Amino acid sequence: MQPALPALSEPALPQPARSLRRGGRWWGRLGLATLDLALVGLALYALLRLALGNDWWVLRAGGTFAHWGLLPALLLVPLPFLRRRWALAPVALFSAVAYLSWFGGLWLPKNPGLPAEAPALTVMTFNIASYRSDPERLVAAIRTADADVVAMQEVSQGHAAELDRHLAERYPHRVFLPDPLNTVTGKALLSRYPITRTETFVVPWNPSLSLEAWLDVEGQPLQLLNIHPPPPLINAQGELFGHHFTTETILAEALARLDPDVPSIIACDCNLTDQHPPYALLEAAGLRDAWRQNGWGFGNSFPAGWPLIRIDYLWADSLVRLGAVQVLDGGSSDHRPVRAEVALLGG
Repeated sequence: MQPALPALSEPALPQPARSLRRGGRWWGRLGLATLDLALVGLALYALLRLALGNDWWVLRAGGTFAHWGLLPALLLVPLPFLRRRWALAPVALFSAVAYLSWFGGLWLPKNPGLPAEAPALTVMTFNIASYRSDPERLVAAIRTADADVVAMQEVSQGHAAELDRHLAERYPHRVFLPDPLNTVTGKALLSRYPITRTETFVVPWNPSLSLEAWLDVEGQPLQLLNIHPPPPLINAQGELFGHHFTTETILAEALARLDPDVPSIIACDCNLTDQHPPYALLEAAGLRDAWRQNGWGFGNSFPAGWPLIRIDYLWADSLVRLGAVQVLDGGSSDHRPVRAEVALLGG
């Protein structure tokens, strides 16, 4: 009988190796704890949104980047199941469901066909940022987009003159309303179709002039409003996103001007995302967001170089059928233009 061999023991690790192993475990636990906190934080934000809406300025601010901020909720769904952290599983699922309910529709395939018998045209909204853009590159971008109607915001006197000079042949019908004292409040409208009537309007606490125009599209009237609410900065009362009150006033005035018997479109740099309260005013009025209806993806339009948020819109009433919609290159503007195919169903 052979003697039993002595049990082999693992060689003792030198002190630096043991420290590295303990450090690695510590960082791993910290990373997992951070992910757990992220899951709870995302769920808490979604819960507050559902309970309070966006009336609290913190939630309004969060709504600006909610499409990015809540995106990890989808990626972290498997984590509680893989780690058998069952208490966190409902939290992860709740956050993911909230994200999909708010943004999932943006990634579904669309079928943006237009009726062949209705007058069809392309409409584009474009904040040209006159204070910083090169008019030659803007002209090139507008020519490339080749829209039938172009509604522009932030039009200065100098840019208006250049656009008028270079695009007169392409767009025989033009309206320029530049502000000589402010490069961000001017408006313009370029059209291949006759512009039969225009009106302007302003609301208190906002210097931006809004434009209402009536067009004749193959005998069919089209009402188009070109508006530019202010950005959601701190107002005089020190409230972040307090200017949404002014935005709501502008939108309410625009909605009041819509003729229910005529196809109508609102083109705007609205300075809000689809998660901000004023957005709901337009939906409640029965208007449809062209990108939400037929776009694919986030459709971000600002800032142009690395677009993070969608604040440029084309809205249409029930007498306008929306077709394909695109976010295009904006030349040297800090916004990207939004172009949509539409058909006028008559009234």
